[in-house]
Amino acid sequence: PDDDEVALGLSRLYRKADRFDDGIELLRTRIEGLRRRIATLQEEAQEEAKDETPAAKEPSADGEEHDAAHEVELDDDGFAELEELSEVDELTERATKLAKILATVLAEEGRRQQDAMTQVKAALELVPEDRELIAMRTKLARALNDLPLLVDGLEVLAEADDLLEAAELLRKRLNQPARSRAAYERVLTEAKREEHGGSQSWAARLTRAIEGLVRLYIDAGDLAGATAFMDEQLATQGGKSIRARLLTEIGRITYRTTGDVTAARARFDAALAADPDHAEARLGLGEILLDSGALAEAEKQLESAVEALGLVRAQAQLVEGLVLLARVLEAGDRSGEAYRRLTTALRHDPDDLSIRLAVVRNRATARRHRDAITAVEQLDQRLASRDENRPVDRRESELIAEMNALAGECEYEQKNSDKALERLQRALEYDGDNTRALAALVPLLQESGELVEAAAHAAHLAELIEDPHTRGAAWVDAAMLFHESAALLRDGEGAATAEVGAEEARAAEKQRARALEYERKAFECVRTGLALVADSSTPILDLNQLEVAFRAAADHDPILALRCLERLLLRDTGDEHRLELLLEGVIVALPARGSAASAEAAEDGQTEAGDL
Repeated sequence: PDDDEVALGLSRLYRKADRFDDGIELLRTRIEGLRRRIATLQEEAQEEAKDETPAAKEPSADGEEHDAAHEVELDDDGFAELEELSEVDELTERATKLAKILATVLAEEGRRQQDAMTQVKAALELVPEDRELIAMRTKLARALNDLPLLVDGLEVLAEADDLLEAAELLRKRLNQPARSRAAYERVLTEAKREEHGGSQSWAARLTRAIEGLVRLYIDAGDLAGATAFMDEQLATQGGKSIRARLLTEIGRITYRTTGDVTAARARFDAALAADPDHAEARLGLGEILLDSGALAEAEKQLESAVEALGLVRAQAQLVEGLVLLARVLEAGDRSGEAYRRLTTALRHDPDDLSIRLAVVRNRATARRHRDAITAVEQLDQRLASRDENRPVDRRESELIAEMNALAGECEYEQKNSDKALERLQRALEYDGDNTRALAALVPLLQESGELVEAAAHAAHLAELIEDPHTRGAAWVDAAMLFHESAALLRDGEGAATAEVGAEEARAAEKQRARALEYERKAFECVRTGLALVADSSTPILDLNQLEVAFRAAADHDPILALRCLERLLLRDTGDEHRLELLLEGVIVALPARGSAASAEAAEDGQTEAGDL
């Protein structure tokens, strides 16, 4: 009975048999039992400590105090205390391991982020310094849009990128400039260390930290302070190449934070004065001119830069310049000229996947679908002949996935659904988080009747969306697909005849269990989605989404269901449909229907729907 592996195995079997709640309850009960045992042992230890306190120090024969706790020899009680401490450590380790597994199952299989958060918080009470638990809490806080808790976790994890994200949230969303400044300064200090001098990733972090601090000055209305701060950063850099690089980045920062092209240009000119061979300054100026809409001037600047780079054979900068020039031409509706520039860049560096992606995107945007597909087929050939000792890294995988996703969209536009499906699935093989592929796959699978797979992809897509309101609506979209999957199974169940054999009865029971599982998943998606849109001052969900939310919540959380119905009735004017919805609402509101669930939901206060 004390073997946790047996409990974990049994829980997995329950979940595979569509008895999710039974599998969860098994783990929850075991964890609670372990925690009760830990609490009992700790209370006993505290009581024993109280009893022994008066005798802890005894006067010795020479009149000095003698600390009994420092005796080398331990009596039976001392050994018992050590055994109890050892048992507490063992029980804590077991409870923590099980809590991590349970929280993962709740969040990933059950879509119950709030329940998972409860488990993680309880586990952290036993082991508050456990970094894995803190990382789990941070991930769940992101999913639940709990920004204060998300920031707390990012600051504790304290990786440079975590601190930058925390600083930006504190500045943009939580309005805590002092705390934001402290996080930016931690990254700035670390990025300036000598061992990071040649790292591009640390150079990018340095730029982000400086830009964040500049924005804090500007947010406070201190433009002079922002300028002085940037000058101060420049003063710390002695080498001409490093100074030119920093001036270039400060030029970009100046434009992004103030929109002042003239001031930014002055920084780029200063970079070229410090190092005339610093091509990035020329490209940076062209980039901000492009972003500001000065296309003619941007084209002139980049043409000059590309010509100069071609003369000095600066391959990497030349390719970057050609890609930027193509962007300028595309912005001016000259996609054909842009395509020629991109193919030139690709000839210079045929293995650069970012250029190939730009080519594919150019052809797809110009609706030259066959050309886009051909470019991806050429990529397939290059990957097939690639040296086995050069595995595809993460960044390359993301680029390859995006190209396959674009090719999938092009195949679909050409009415090749099977090829589109193959391309989109290949994209997810390279990068399971590619949002373009996921968004295209959902309707494609829905059209082919693969509703469960479509729902799973829709739920994963919802997890990846950053904006909380958009993410909330996406969760409800996933709920609609799970709800429809359950309805199809219910229809099949109702069509079965009353007189069936034992085998047919077992099959019907399995089908019923699957329908219940899909209904549960639909509700969890609805609950997650509604929590994210509840603070919106304007309606986020459309009528279809509200109706599915109402029906998905009816059996699980009647109060939440009735709140959805209330919002739906305020916006739905069809009399016949209105009457149908009112009758369904009466059934949901009847005391006999899930009164316990209603009472629990009301007590927890977790059913607030806000402005849906």
